[in-house]
Parts: sequence; structure tokens; C-alpha cells
Amino acid sequence: MEYTVAVGIPVGPRPGHRQWLNEALASCMAQTLRPEQVIIVTDGSVGEMPSTAAYSRGVAWWHAPWRIGPAAAFNCAVGLAAGADFVFFLASDDTLEPQCLERCMAAAQASPDPLRTIVYAGVRYMNDGHVQHDPCGAMMVPVGLWREIGGYPLETAVGAQDLLLWSALQNWIIRNPGCGIRYVPAGPEPLYNYRTHPDTENEMRKPWWPIVEAVHRHMDQNWRPDPG
Repeated sequence: MEYTVAVGIPVGPRPGHRQWLNEALASCMAQTLRPEQVIIVTDGSVGEMPSTAAYSRGVAWWHAPWRIGPAAAFNCAVGLAAGADFVFFLASDDTLEPQCLERCMAAAQASPDPLRTIVYAGVRYMNDGHVQHDPCGAMMVPVGLWREIGGYPLETAVGAQDLLLWSALQNWIIRNPGCGIRYVPAGPEPLYNYRTHPDTENEMRKPWWPIVEAVHRHMDQNWRPDPG
């Protein structure tokens, strides 16, 4: 069976959220497996946007009426992905390697149940070339499964939404091995390029880390799939 994939890109209010948007879009259009749609969710008042006219075909925009944060913006992108089976999450300041979506789709299709399988990509840090292979926000999620588990929980608005959800989800799967949810890597090579700069959520949320860790402990013990 052939599955379709869209890409969700939140664009926040700080300059660093907009500065490299065209590079993110160019990397989507250069995919060996072209996305059915790229969904840009503008997160509140984002100021003057760069021209994206060169990438207008296949790109849909949804403007949040006020600041909702990246976790909710990614959730909205999934909800807006009309007809897509999967959505890949891409930050507006990052880029994808050309084979990212193709490798993610191949990994999903190799799973016993692709539509209950989350695929995560290896990440290369642009500033120093460091490579990370742990599950993180560079992931392709099945639309139906994302809705079933409730997407990023409300609690993840505090920051580090990928860490909080991945940790809680892994603990849930261990406690409930019959749930049928799987997560697999897209492959050994990094397929997602992460840009370090002062406007990233990781940098801006550093003062919140004690609170993030408290939420982390609570979610590991208490999180369960909840579509609301």
C-alpha cells in the first residue's frame, strides 16, 4: 500500500523562526519522496515574513489567532493535513536531507503496522557536526495514531515537548506492551539538520528546565493516550 506524507512547519514570533524558512521549504521540495503538502502554522504574531513565492505550490498556511507554542502548532499541522497518512515535523530554522521522507516512509512500511508506527530521524547539528540518534522531535507520525494518543499533551507547552512525550510514550509502551504502538529509526545516517542559534526554543526555555524536569517525572508516571 502506498501512503502519503505531509510536512508540518510551525513559524513562531521571533526573528530566528523566520530567517531560514526558505531553506526549510527548499529542503522539503528537494525530497526524493515529495510531500503531498507542506503546512505552515504561523504561531501568533510573527511580524514580516520572508517571501515564499518560489514555494507556493503545495504549501498551505494556517494562521493561529494568537501564540499557541510549538507543541500545539505541530498538533494543528497534523489536524490540518487533509488526506495525508503521516506528517513529518520540521522546525522552520532546520532542514531535511533529500532522502529523509523516503527513508522514513520505508522504515514505516517495514513495520508490521505502519499506521501505528512513529519513525524518528537521526539529527546532525549544523554548528559542529555532532550526530544524535535518540528519538526526538525530528519524526514522522501517523495522523490517526497522533489523534489517538492526543498528540503533544497540554503539559508539554512548558518546553522540551519532544523529550517529555517520547519519555512518557516509551514508559507507557513498556507498561502496556500490547498497545501496538511502535517507534523505529529511519536509518543509521542523519537525515535532519538542526540549527543552533539564540532564538531556538531550547535556548529560550533554559530558565524553565527545573519545571520541565518536574513535568518530566510526572508524565513518566502518569501519562496515557488521551485524545481529549
